[in-house]
This record gives sequence, structure tokens and C-alpha cells, in this order.
Amino acid sequence: MAPSSLQREEYESPNPNSPGGGATKSPLFVLDVFLPFHNHAANLSWSTWHRLQAAAKYTVTQLESTAPLHCIFGEAVEVLQASTPAQRFSDPLIEVAIGQMIMAQAPDDSIRAARQRTIHRVDQVIRSAFGENYPVQCFGSTQYGVDSATSDLDMIILDRELARGWHPSVKSDELPAVYNMKKVGWALQDGGFQRVIAITGATVPIVKFYDPRTRLNIDLNCNNALGCVNTVLLANYCNAWAPLRSMIFFIKKWAKSWAFNDAAGQDGPSSYSSYCLTLMIVSFLQIRGVLPNLQSCAVGQLDKGTAGFWSKLKKDKR
Repeated sequence: MAPSSLQREEYESPNPNSPGGGATKSPLFVLDVFLPFHNHAANLSWSTWHRLQAAAKYTVTQLESTAPLHCIFGEAVEVLQASTPAQRFSDPLIEVAIGQMIMAQAPDDSIRAARQRTIHRVDQVIRSAFGENYPVQCFGSTQYGVDSATSDLDMIILDRELARGWHPSVKSDELPAVYNMKKVGWALQDGGFQRVIAITGATVPIVKFYDPRTRLNIDLNCNNALGCVNTVLLANYCNAWAPLRSMIFFIKKWAKSWAFNDAAGQDGPSSYSSYCLTLMIVSFLQIRGVLPNLQSCAVGQLDKGTAGFWSKLKKDKR
């Protein structure tokens, strides 16, 4: 099984182009191997899907016509232009321009050091408030190398006693206090962090906050191990094919400049999360034989009694 499935499926969603605007097939179904029943593009509308197709065609045309990168991204994203226009999409000068853009926005040693200081401080606050069984670590794009200097930090509080999550029979109010995002938020405020917001109603409850010492924004969840597993998987895919990191970085920046990287719909119509875009890229490359299927070797070799973990889905189902 591939880590993602990118295809049209019968998934109920409003289609503004259908007679009466009623429910019909959604434009896209994106899943990963760990959540086979969750569509990462569930909130995508037909109008956003059509806009993405048009933007992608326009971008390819611009690249093939030797347009500089600022014509592709616009003023929303700062990029470096190639000194000489590229002649074709595959021309090495395009690769040079993309490489310069990535280098200009990549985190330097001072930013990496600042991130480590923030991780250490959050870890100290959580251990002090809730005990030594709850270490903190990072996951996400900053850990597999497709982040920029301004990327937020995704963190998780690990529970050593419930390393595989908790069984559906366990009610939320029976869990330790560290699973209560409001209490975690209070601890972080007491620890000197600012702009603390506990989002308790999300599928994966998180606390969003800001570190005034390092000027970093952080999202913190408790023991949702799926993000850590996916981080390891994507890091291995990036290691399997060297250009993948640059490709993911470039497409994420392109999507953001066209307002296609806003899954929550905070600044407009709901579109794609960064993780959804990454799954689509990996699937695209697997279909074309560029990337291997790293899970195929494990099929049939896992012990169902010890492998895997519980993960929360919609409506408190696990």
C-alpha cells in the first residue's frame, strides 16, 4: 500500500457546478496508510480544485517560457531570481534558481539553536508541571528538512505509560491531567510563554503559543503519535530520493502564494494542509516509479498485538 492515495472517489460534498448545487462526488480523496478512513482533502471545494488546476497549468507555462520565479510566486513570497533566464523547465538554471530560493529561506544555525532552546524550555515546563513521564519532542517539517526560517514548531508531549495511545474504552476525563489542554496552557503561561490558546474541540486538541525569547510560534499536542510516525516515514522518503526535499519545499511555497495552503480556511476557502500536499507529491512520484513503497516490505510482518497505536478520529472515535 502506498503512503497516500490520490484519486477521485465518491465522497459527498457540495458541488457548485451541479444542478441545484446539491451533494455529489468531491474532487479529491487523499489518505495515508495510517488513517485509511480519513480524507485529508475532505474540506476541499470544487471551485478550489478548479482554481488549483488552472494555477498549476499557468505555472508550468511560466516555467517553460523562461519566466523568472517572482512571476510564478508573485510578491507574496520573497524569492531570488536566476541571473539568466532558463530555456526549458528541465534547464539546470531553473534548479539553480529554486536552490537559491531554498537557501535564502532555510533556517541558519542561530535559528536552529533558538528552536532547541524553545524545545528545552517547553520540556522543562511540562515535566515540572506534570511529571518526568512526559517528555516533549518535535515532529513535522522541521525534522525532515523542508522547513523555512519562519516555520512554526510542531511539538508533542509523549506519555511513556501510554506509548501506544489509549484504548477507546478509556474516557477522556479518566486520562492524566497532561491530556487536558487547558491545564497545559496554564502551565505554559506560568512558564513565561505568551499568546496561549487551548483548542480543545479539534480532532487532535492542541495548545498554540508563542515564545517571546526566541520569537517562535508553537503547536503542542499530547501523545498523538501519528505525527511522529509520519515524520519518520517522510524523512525516509526524502533520504531515498535527494530532490524530494526541494520539491516539497517549492510546491508548499507555491501553494501558499496562491492561497492553496490553508486547510482550516482561516484566510479564505479551505484548501490543503502542508501534510496533504506532501502526500500528494509522494503519491505522484510513486505512481511514476521515482519513489519506492517503503511500507511494502512490512506488510504481513507486523504483530497486530504489539504494533501500531490508537489514534483519535472524528467525533471522538478511535
